[in-house]
Amino acid sequence: MSRGCRPFADTGEEQLLLNGIEGTFVLRNRALCITGLKTSLRVSELLALRVGDIFDVQSGRFKPRIYLVRRNLKGKKSGRGIPLNKTAAFALGRWFVALRQKGLPLHSDLPVFLSRQGGVPRAIDRSVAFRVMQAAARKADLADGIGTHTWRKTAAKRAYEASGHDLIAVSRMLGHRSILTTVDYLSWDLDVKTDGLLRSL
Repeated sequence: MSRGCRPFADTGEEQLLLNGIEGTFVLRNRALCITGLKTSLRVSELLALRVGDIFDVQSGRFKPRIYLVRRNLKGKKSGRGIPLNKTAAFALGRWFVALRQKGLPLHSDLPVFLSRQGGVPRAIDRSVAFRVMQAAARKADLADGIGTHTWRKTAAKRAYEASGHDLIAVSRMLGHRSILTTVDYLSWDLDVKTDGLLRSL
């Protein structure tokens, strides 16, 4: 579901997709998309988040950093913390307010991206997240290649440009063990660049 995903071409495409998210769970789905874009987390890491990982229930405030436990990280021997972006915190805050309005109290172990299904509270799964992106992309009339990995690839692309093309910094941000994986993330438009180079000869 994510292998063929591309990053957003620009912030305009990103906004079109966000505007294309509709339905009962629009606030949850927008928060998921924005948090993915602003944290560079893998979709599995996002869906594993619990309220207590990002929000202090006692004080009613967001934590300055998201703590990711080791079991939810790909190939890691220890957990790690990353800054919680303010735009992501705002979107998450709107979703938390909606949960409270529905009579669902927040507690530390509650999944952040809660499923609509009843019973024991659990997070949506990857297939639901993918369908959310696909439906929004169709609504926004975006080109093919939009999926849950779009968030992470977009974050990588923007970080690479903002860092002055610092591969090491981007690799560390993404939590990659090999810089070759980072290069692969950034090579999505190599065909376009290669065509451009050939035309310039």
